[in-house]
Amino acid sequence: MKVLKIAGGLFFIICGILFFIFLRELNDPEIEGESGRIGLGEYFLSLIPITIGIVILLLSEKNKSN
Repeated sequence: MKVLKIAGGLFFIICGILFFIFLRELNDPEIEGESGRIGLGEYFLSLIPITIGIVILLLSEKNKSN
């Protein structure tokens, strides 16, 4: 059960990082020009799965100590 929580947490963190990298690539002005700009709010959306993954990892460590 602990392995699944750790794997789930790492999965969310990796997905968030890949989403952030994807948004950075979309924001490249050489590819899309100035019309391809992505706002700061979209970058914060990539923090949601990263935060969920960190919370899952912290909760699994807290439960492991109890």
